[in-house]
Amino acid sequence: MFCKLKPFWILHPKCGDRATCTCKLHANVEFKFQRLRQHGVLKSQSLRKAISSLCCKEVQKCMHRKCSICAERKLEINGFEEGKQVYVYEWRNRQEQRLIKGKIHNVQITTKEKVFGTLETILDERNKLLKTKFCKHVFNIVHQHCAIKRLKEDITEKECLTHIDFSEIYACKIEIEVQGMPFGASRNQVSLHTGVMYYKEEKPESFCSISKNTRHDPAGIWAHLHPVISEIKEKYPLVNTLHFLSDGPTTQYRSKNNFYLMKQKCLTQYGFKTVTWNFSESCHGKSAPDGVGGLVKRTADKQVAYGKDIVSPHDLFTNLKELGLDVKIFLIDDELIIENDGELNKVTTKPVKGTMSLHQIICFNIKVRYLSCFCTKAQTCDCYEPRIVTVSVTEETAVPEHTIPVTPCIPHTYLIMKAFSHIQHRLQVSIYVIRNK
Repeated sequence: MFCKLKPFWILHPKCGDRATCTCKLHANVEFKFQRLRQHGVLKSQSLRKAISSLCCKEVQKCMHRKCSICAERKLEINGFEEGKQVYVYEWRNRQEQRLIKGKIHNVQITTKEKVFGTLETILDERNKLLKTKFCKHVFNIVHQHCAIKRLKEDITEKECLTHIDFSEIYACKIEIEVQGMPFGASRNQVSLHTGVMYYKEEKPESFCSISKNTRHDPAGIWAHLHPVISEIKEKYPLVNTLHFLSDGPTTQYRSKNNFYLMKQKCLTQYGFKTVTWNFSESCHGKSAPDGVGGLVKRTADKQVAYGKDIVSPHDLFTNLKELGLDVKIFLIDDELIIENDGELNKVTTKPVKGTMSLHQIICFNIKVRYLSCFCTKAQTCDCYEPRIVTVSVTEETAVPEHTIPVTPCIPHTYLIMKAFSHIQHRLQVSIYVIRNK
């Protein structure tokens, strides 16, 4: 009877509606908070109120637990039964051995496990997470969002903000497929790099670059960015300051090779005056580019449903272009990736100490910050504890001394020039590292 009379807006839950890509640290703290609340241990009604009760103010010094007044504060608790055994769920990473193609391989898996303990141990673990990681994590999330919001509001006609991210690999499809199509390497894959460009007093412009090469490393990143930056230079010649915003995986955007290519490409090749690269806090990078990727893939699937076959990146590019989407579509040539590989092979870049904690790279020299700051347009402020280090970039074209080839009957001038071409050069690049000590 209930099913017959239920209102039309009440629907059965769908598997696709569940929460995915949630923050592991947030989830683990929330599990502990809810269990302690269930047993009446905590006085705070919500996690947000619990954080506020720990700090004098929601500023960096307090939220990073370095304030002399509130650093040792603990959550207010009610009386509870000591030694009572309870369980709490927790997301954990662990190594596991699996047989793959006849060989034993160590693989890392993420599992949701049931952990048993007393109320005291759960409370202690939660207090430790709040003090060492969680409060700092929450502050960084809010700060980065506020800094980027301020940049968008105060952006000038000489600046452009480009928000980018790699979308999930798109699998090509055919309207009618035979039985063996899903197996082996029959189905081609397409890499999608999506983003949104923000200008002063202009409508934001969405874009998507398409490539058959599924590499997401710095060489691939700058191949995807080449047509985007060329578009900016052509359409907005006054722009001399470029801001990038992305998430921060260390194999992609937040890596030493990406820092190097950012300086080489943007300052030397494209001629920008200043470039910044800003990173969202870990596990909190979902935003506009993901919406662009979803639009592109849904549109492609709809084309397949209406009888179009998409079997290659070129087919996808052609179909999207014909539809006239309000998204700029670019097709990436593998030659650009090969060129970037060649440029990186000439040098050896040293990693920047504390890379995982950095949230802003400023490149007129190379300057890095613990958190993003746009309080001055010249990016010369000393916010967030600056310190200077030096990173060497060494050309790898050198050969050891005494191994320079010498050919008889060649003029001495040629031999001298040949020798100089094999000498190892060192380029000292000053890097200002601004991070939390």
